[in-house]
Amino acid sequence: MTTVTRPARDKTPTVEMVDPRLLHPHTRNEKIYGQESVADLKEKIQSSGWIKTLVVTSNNVIISGHRRWRVAVELGMSVPVERRAFADEIEELRALLLENVAREKTLEQKTREADTWEEIYRREAEQVQREQAEHGKEGGRISVLHAIKVETAEPLGARAPKGSANKTSKASNNHRAPKTKDRVAAQAGIGSGDTYERAKKAVEAIDTLEEKGCVKEADTLRQVLNGPQKGGGANAAAKVAAMPEEKQSAILSLLASGQAKTVKGAELELAKAEQDAQAQTALTKPLVVLASWEDWLPQQKECDLLLTDPPYSTDVDDIASFAESWLPLALSRVKETGRAYVCVGAYPHELRAYLNVSVPSHLQLSQILVWSYKNTLGPSPVHDYKQNWQAILYFVGRNAPKLDCPVMNEQFSAQEINAPDGRQGNRYHAWQKPDELGERLIRHSTRPGDTVLDCFAGTGTFLLAAHRLGRIAHGCDSSEAMLHIAERRGCAIA
Repeated sequence: MTTVTRPARDKTPTVEMVDPRLLHPHTRNEKIYGQESVADLKEKIQSSGWIKTLVVTSNNVIISGHRRWRVAVELGMSVPVERRAFADEIEELRALLLENVAREKTLEQKTREADTWEEIYRREAEQVQREQAEHGKEGGRISVLHAIKVETAEPLGARAPKGSANKTSKASNNHRAPKTKDRVAAQAGIGSGDTYERAKKAVEAIDTLEEKGCVKEADTLRQVLNGPQKGGGANAAAKVAAMPEEKQSAILSLLASGQAKTVKGAELELAKAEQDAQAQTALTKPLVVLASWEDWLPQQKECDLLLTDPPYSTDVDDIASFAESWLPLALSRVKETGRAYVCVGAYPHELRAYLNVSVPSHLQLSQILVWSYKNTLGPSPVHDYKQNWQAILYFVGRNAPKLDCPVMNEQFSAQEINAPDGRQGNRYHAWQKPDELGERLIRHSTRPGDTVLDCFAGTGTFLLAAHRLGRIAHGCDSSEAMLHIAERRGCAIA
């Protein structure tokens, strides 16, 4: 051991050069700050050949410089140390925290620091109580707050300004000392006591997972807590921590695998999976055939309702020829007592194409209904208005009964219903229609046991709605990808 003598100066500590193998990490350091990488620090020390002085106890326990010590051991370098004497374990623990005040820390590390500050204040309060008991002082139980010694804040027992005794009780309450959780949160740089409490629940869950050997899950929850990746932070991490074990495991697995990017996204994926699983348990299912409308429609018997959502002009080269080719055939499958709803785009040329189609004599185009939505608007056009509606061509058979529409605002020709939203977990395809729209139209125009056809079934929205309402639902689609989704949602595929 070599002693380095510095120029004489008051209160200048003595620095010694020691073999790093003689030093020991503080027992609480890794619990608070974790086992951090030293690769970047090692490169800097190798380049400069200089190590900042470590602070150690008289027993060679490191207070400040754990990462530097690990690098020195790896490189076989002696390290400069400053020895300090501490009155007790509490003072030593306090020094460990204060020596790390300036360093950059994750929310987990700050939370573990706050836990430690809370422990320090509690133990100091207990110490004061013991001393008062030994000296026979009165005053009963002492609050932890009265024992807090926060280096960065005003003393809690600061004297009130002269004349303040005449202030109202409300005013005095405004100057009441903050709660312990707020003080330790401020001390650790977290922000608020409420944030600290939420983060603490997440940290406790991380520890529990690690104790169970669920290292991957613990690390994923740690990433959520430390954010901003995975849509994280104290709120999201506390939410995961509070989940039942099975759901928590599923959420963390989705995040770890990359199937979901955020906690909310994982919850939506899980909800979809649960809905899909439940759909598979149904005793009966609507039938969808992998076929084109040209092949499928001629084989169908007459139906009570045609409800369909064909490709729009954005997906068809010649919308006029397309409309003329399929719509008359589809309408020919509708009974004289039936109805048809055909969803089309709101583009003028598309509306014009459909309005020019010849309609079978037993049906008439009665109205153009409007479905509008305000929750998925997309980018703003430069010269035009936002397109937040789609048209529904409403055809009525000449012998059709009255609409069954007891709810007055459902009979408006403009139906305002939110579009399926991926943020809510109910969107499977870009052009998917809302379940509520399909259910309304089916209830208005059919009765249980009636037949509903959809020759562009897509992900099965209309057929599933008809099936839920007790109608006989059949459809087709030429896309295997679409039918795969329809099958997941509860359709039978043929």
